[in-house]
Amino acid sequence: MVSNLGAHEALLMENHGALVCGATVGAAYYTLHLLCTAAERQLAAMAAAGGDASRVALVSPKVVAQTAERLAAYEARTANAGGAGWGEREWAAAVRALP
Repeated sequence: MVSNLGAHEALLMENHGALVCGATVGAAYYTLHLLCTAAERQLAAMAAAGGDASRVALVSPKVVAQTAERLAAYEARTANAGGAGWGEREWAAAVRALP
């Protein structure tokens, strides 16, 4: 599994589900949260297109690259300022929401 995961933080395993990892529990939680949210959005888009994937408009590779660059820059600024790491605020909020 480690070789399949490579440098990524999430792996979708056929007939098994998702495997996520992170430097902290918060990072792994947030990665899983984003993965689940993306899957929900994809299912909604596919349903709206009547199940025809060719009718779903995809984000251009340029926009994907720009978004990744902006996210990396934000993470670097936050880390350099001593702020919370990836997913730490989201993890703390999820824990507070537990009964």
